[in-house]
Amino acid sequence: MNILLDTCTILWLQLEPSRVPAALRKILLKPETRRYSSAAAAWEIAIKWSLGKLPLPVPPHEFMRRLRTESLVESLPIDEASVLQVTKLPGLHNDPFDRIQISQSIEHSLILATPDPLIRQYAVRTIWELTLLHRPPIWRIMRWKFVETRSGTGLAGAFCEFY
Repeated sequence: MNILLDTCTILWLQLEPSRVPAALRKILLKPETRRYSSAAAAWEIAIKWSLGKLPLPVPPHEFMRRLRTESLVESLPIDEASVLQVTKLPGLHNDPFDRIQISQSIEHSLILATPDPLIRQYAVRTIWELTLLHRPPIWRIMRWKFVETRSGTGLAGAFCEFY
C-alpha cells in the first residue's frame, strides 16, 4: 500500500501519535506500506513555524529529517504533472497545500491519509477512521471545526486547521 500523509497526519504522528487512529498506525507500520510526505507538507510546516504559528520541538529541517529517518517516510517532490492536476479539481476549498497533496495522490495513485472531511469530498482515495462524534480537546497548534459530511451519512467530522 502506498500512502501519502497529509500535513496534519505528519504532525500528529510525530507529536501526538494517539490522535492517529490505531488501525491507521498499524497499517503505516507494516513493512509493505510505503509512506510518503509531500514537499508541500514540509513547505506548509516551515511557513507556519517561521510565522510563529506552529511550535515544534526542533526547527522544521530537523523535524522533517527525523520523520524521514525514524518513521521511514519518503519525500514526494512537487512535479509538473501534479501541479497541472490541480486545474482539474473542483473548487471545494482553497487551501493550496491540501489541493497539491490531493493532486499528488491522484497523479501518483497514492492513498491520502487525512482526517479532513473537506479533502474526502474530492475524487481521491483517502484513509482515516471517522470515530470522533464529539468535540475533542483543542490542541495547542490547531483549532477544530465540525462540518457535515456530504457523503450522505449525516455524521459530523472533525478536522484540524492551522491558525
